[in-house]
Amino acid sequence: MATRNIDKEKVLAYIVREEDEEWQLLIFAHRDYPEAGWQVPGGTLEAGEDPRRGVLREVEEEAGLAGFLRVEFLRQSTYFDPGKNERHLRYFYRLEYPSGGPNQFQHRVSSGEEDEGLVFLFEWRSFADLPELAGEQGEWIAALWWKNFE
Repeated sequence: MATRNIDKEKVLAYIVREEDEEWQLLIFAHRDYPEAGWQVPGGTLEAGEDPRRGVLREVEEEAGLAGFLRVEFLRQSTYFDPGKNERHLRYFYRLEYPSGGPNQFQHRVSSGEEDEGLVFLFEWRSFADLPELAGEQGEWIAALWWKNFE
């Protein structure tokens, strides 16, 4: 589905859970590259890959998570990555995860060209306590917040 003027197709996962009657978002930082800032799981789609399948693949690779209660497409938008001089078509998804489990954990990325072997430090954060996300990844947080109450 790549079109002219689009260099890559990306997926981003807003993984949420309800814990103690409060909705939380899963975010991460790079253990060895903290300057990369806070992010949500995601990555590049493989050639011809369906975005829904891609977001589930990326989340399993980057966070080691599966078994979601719901997976919903939210929005798509374009983003220019100035560091790579690329234009991305980004698909944002809301993935609802069961409550429980640790509030913080780390995961070594299991595959992927650029990230394989990196260690990501994950935290569940309430919406009231979210930091700014790198690369405009927080672009659709407001849409996500309202989805939690539908």
